[in-house]
Amino acid sequence: MLATVAAALKKIAIYILGDENKRGKLFVLIASIAAGFLGLMCLPVAVLSSMGNEIEPPEIDKSLFTESALFESLDSEQQAEITNIQNQCQAIEDAMTNAGVRDQTIKAQLIYMSYFDGVQNFYAESYAHLFAVAPNDIDLINAINSTYDLEIDYDEFIRTYTWVMNSTINEYMFTDSTTKNCADLAAWAENAYISGWGYMNGATGERNESDRVRYADNAGLMLGYLNYSPTDKAFGSDYTTLVYTEQGGLDTIPEVAGIGLFDGSKHGVYVGNREVIFSSADCGYVTKESIDRGSWTSWCTYEGIDYPQEVDDSEDSSDSEQPTPDETGNLKLSTISVSCIKAEWKAKKGVDYEVSCTPTNQSTGYTENIYFEFKSNSLCYITGLRENSMYRIEVRPVAEDKDKSNFTSASAAARTEKVEVIQTFPHEDGWTNCFAYENAAGLTLDPSWSAIQNCSVDVVTNTGIMRDEYGDYCVAMGTVYGYCNDRFLVELENGTQFTVKICDSKGDIPYHDFGVGGKCIIEFIHADGCLPGCVAFTGNYGSYNWSGLNFDNIKSIKKINYGEKIKY
Repeated sequence: MLATVAAALKKIAIYILGDENKRGKLFVLIASIAAGFLGLMCLPVAVLSSMGNEIEPPEIDKSLFTESALFESLDSEQQAEITNIQNQCQAIEDAMTNAGVRDQTIKAQLIYMSYFDGVQNFYAESYAHLFAVAPNDIDLINAINSTYDLEIDYDEFIRTYTWVMNSTINEYMFTDSTTKNCADLAAWAENAYISGWGYMNGATGERNESDRVRYADNAGLMLGYLNYSPTDKAFGSDYTTLVYTEQGGLDTIPEVAGIGLFDGSKHGVYVGNREVIFSSADCGYVTKESIDRGSWTSWCTYEGIDYPQEVDDSEDSSDSEQPTPDETGNLKLSTISVSCIKAEWKAKKGVDYEVSCTPTNQSTGYTENIYFEFKSNSLCYITGLRENSMYRIEVRPVAEDKDKSNFTSASAAARTEKVEVIQTFPHEDGWTNCFAYENAAGLTLDPSWSAIQNCSVDVVTNTGIMRDEYGDYCVAMGTVYGYCNDRFLVELENGTQFTVKICDSKGDIPYHDFGVGGKCIIEFIHADGCLPGCVAFTGNYGSYNWSGLNFDNIKSIKKINYGEKIKY
């Protein structure tokens, strides 16, 4: 048993072990959470629960040892001492709350119970002040040692504190247990980090009974908070999928603890001071790092979490530059998809025009992917753009035709589609630039037949691929991703983005083998008679750049909700 925890229990043991008739009750107390006696001491019940594996309880009727029955079985002196300890711990809780460090109450009570046997003239307010002003735990322990003439070993204490915190959910960390808010999400993440939670697929913070350690996977760190009830001290199951909305790049991140961070595949909780906490599959535990050191690219908000006005204002500012029409009335812009804007203008016969496209936010990046697909001298599809990004587009006649045109230039701004992500799938390593095909004519049975209805040949990319009325390419994918009519945002390693809709199933597999070592995750569905000859020869759309649909290995696949219908 750890020495400091043993010391914390000493105040109970010395009053019970002295009485031979009560020794069995101590073992029952230690071995059973149900006894709940530790609540009298204000020490986490989980401390004694953790000791359950170390002590073999005698065969005693545990029903006899309710909290009140056990307390009443003590003599008056014992009851008085326990009541005194209870009052001291309550005083500590009150003082910590008044000092604004309520989340450190368990730490303060543990130190007091473990090391303050010989301390005289103890004042909870002065004690709490040390926690309020200490910048870190090392300075805190040094200050306590100096103030109370103690010799607490920092490393020993941290081991004990981590062990205790892993055993329980810190009830004092919640600022508002009646709501799910970003401040408490940040506190939840900090608690998981301090408590040494491990990483385990599918876990959301529950304690593993085999090793008595709490675990969470990457999304599970956030889902655990959403599902945990501080009142009931139990995990529910209201949230099974982490739904998030990317709001902007790191250059627009508000200084608000509890907003989410995202790097295209994993999530983290921003805890302030440019630090993020996340559950890492690579490390095997919940860890903390600077957002400037990792691969974080954007900040996001989570469904089910309340955010302050500052975040709402940041959301508005990330979208603050609204689409602006051309003042001359000569240019009209329309959003086609996450990566395409349609530009139409009043052209004069015989006049050629040129088009430019510039992101309004420099952090948007990937300007090298922008492609201009002219369909006439009055229509151009601008592709290779980025999701939820604003672009300023200008149309002007070419130099030699300036005198012939009815306008010198026309400029307007438009935003690409903004999607709501429902689920992010694990990255598939290897050669995934393998986009095979199948003929839409073969989809004669439901649900595939119904899914392909109201879809038409893509007029933008010259691929012959079918596309639906939401801007999605029609594809076949494995059921590990979803089923017919499920929608996804796909991002490639080169920054290319596009959306797809499942119209056929590849079976219960993530991909099928392609060539030598290739993994075909997505098969495009082309219209009958519209398969390009080069694709028929190579078997792979991925070998070419299709008017800005420039293929590369797949970086991420995210399931998304449906947006607004569009007109090509």
